[in-house]
Amino acid sequence: MPANALLVRWVGGWLEVTHPPAITTYGRREAFLDLSAQQSEYEARRLAEAQLVAVAGVRTATAVDVAPVGPADLPFVAYGTGDYVGVPNWAGTAQATRVVALAGAVDDNGQVTFSVDLSDQVT
Repeated sequence: MPANALLVRWVGGWLEVTHPPAITTYGRREAFLDLSAQQSEYEARRLAEAQLVAVAGVRTATAVDVAPVGPADLPFVAYGTGDYVGVPNWAGTAQATRVVALAGAVDDNGQVTFSVDLSDQVT
């Protein structure tokens, strides 16, 4: 769940910072943020609001296994980390999704399998 209300600790004490649109959408989700080195309440509030903007949405991550359709597709299908590939979303329509990690493994029979991590992004 996204955080949309922060209890912020700074050098002068405590303050509460909220992200009202996210509270309306998801209900109140609280978290703690320690900014004890900040000397002004204004700066502590500004940093907390920036953090809320970054984490107020739902994060979506997808991990898939690659299923090559022929020898030309091995070891993987002409994409790398940072590229965008078409992946079906929950509705079944293809959507461009960023590749954030590639991994490989070898089983006891010497068969190499690959997995791909996609779309660790705020949507």
